[in-house]
Amino acid sequence: MLRLSALLLVGSLLTVGCDTPGGALLDSSIEDNGVDDQAEAEDPPFTPTLLLHCEAAVPCDALPVAESPSADAEFSYDETARCVLGALAAGDAGLLQTVTDFDRSSSNVDLLLLGDGRVLRQAYGAGDGVGEWANPPSLCTLAPAEQFVKCLADYDSSCLDTTSWLVGCEPLEALECPLAPE
Repeated sequence: MLRLSALLLVGSLLTVGCDTPGGALLDSSIEDNGVDDQAEAEDPPFTPTLLLHCEAAVPCDALPVAESPSADAEFSYDETARCVLGALAAGDAGLLQTVTDFDRSSSNVDLLLLGDGRVLRQAYGAGDGVGEWANPPSLCTLAPAEQFVKCLADYDSSCLDTTSWLVGCEPLEALECPLAPE
């Protein structure tokens, strides 16, 4: 009963002034702040959280990476590994992706080559017990092109160790996608 009385009271307060001279006073008390109500209702601009949300060419399939590359695993690179090593040697702008699968989780490392020797790097993944996760990106320098050219010329399983691809990584506070080339 108390709840019904409270609802009736609130309802009567809301209707007071709708058709009365006081209603105009209520309406006129709202100031025009110069903001378009339609614009406020629109969604805020999309803020990317992963490098793969940035507009970038993706020249190769995602490279599956073993937890620790084995020297005797294979004696040649597959097509995807050759593509990734070639893209690293060229250093052209584009997004390269690697994925490591574990028993109950996966880890991805994305590299956004900026085309000027700089690389944005970001690790993210998902797993049982931890859910989805993403590290903040880092700004790194691409290892010298000669390293990747040598890898392409002579098979070496250590060439697939992603930690050897970059030097001098510095963490960034937030992700800002580079401008897409015009």
